[in-house]
Amino acid sequence: MSVENVKRFYAELKRDADLEKEALALQTKYADQEKVIEAFLLLARERGFLFAEQDLVAYLYEHGEEVSGSR
Repeated sequence: MSVENVKRFYAELKRDADLEKEALALQTKYADQEKVIEAFLLLARERGFLFAEQDLVAYLYEHGEEVSGSR
């Protein structure tokens, strides 16, 4: 598991509009942020991208502006 896998998954989200919609829908599907994270990790895992919550947090911290879309 690694931050590199998170980076690859975000690249896949940018390439696959349906996958991106599915990931974004998790925010409305779950009220609890921890559930959103768990579902996001599962979605990534189902696509072959293995990483831990800590890896995701590290990536988001490092790329926060890029991920949020405020470039």
